[in-house]
Amino acid sequence: MVVREKSGPNLVVALVSRLDEGTSADVEDRLLAEIGATVTRLVLDLSAVEFLSSAGMRVLIVASKKVRANGGDMAFTGVGPSIRKVLEISGFIKMFRIVASPADAFAPN
Repeated sequence: MVVREKSGPNLVVALVSRLDEGTSADVEDRLLAEIGATVTRLVLDLSAVEFLSSAGMRVLIVASKKVRANGGDMAFTGVGPSIRKVLEISGFIKMFRIVASPADAFAPN
């Protein structure tokens, strides 16, 4: 996990490699610590994610719930074909916004 940008309520995090049972607990802990009580707009860059398991999808849900509890929203960017397929099959594609760039996620509606 790499924090790309943190500015006020905005947080951009790049997730890397595999998000599975071996990595998900650490990523979840670090991600929730970064979100804290102030982040209301989270963008997860998935461009370097090669594998997403059910344990990894749980991390996405937990992060989303934390941001929503702060009164905010979460979006994905950099979603490649294999990760998009996992998101489609799981129904996550309907639960989260996919944007071209973090700037698109932070733009006013």
